[in-house]
Amino acid sequence: MMSLDEFEAIRLVDLAGMYQDAGSAQMDISRQTLGRILERAHRKIVDVLVQGKALRIEGGNVDVQLKIQPRCPKCRYSLSRMPSAIIEGRCHHFRRTALGSPEKFSKE
Repeated sequence: MMSLDEFEAIRLVDLAGMYQDAGSAQMDISRQTLGRILERAHRKIVDVLVQGKALRIEGGNVDVQLKIQPRCPKCRYSLSRMPSAIIEGRCHHFRRTALGSPEKFSKE
């Protein structure tokens, strides 16, 4: 089992390429603590890879922020520019539904 702290440390230092000083500041812990967390995480990852084990990540609820922008599949207009378009499921750009079928709208 890998903790969320170990997962975040790996993500910041190994994947994002941050130095340990920057990663520890991002996590609001000391550089030495980050080093110990990374050491534990690396050991667990090696054990999973070498022994063929499953890796479970645990530690509570996480707020994930996706960087995906919803777009109309017909015209590719970004629906996130118009919050009401997401709620109503239509593209304000070409006045079509998010699925691309024409809608009848009265002129505004």
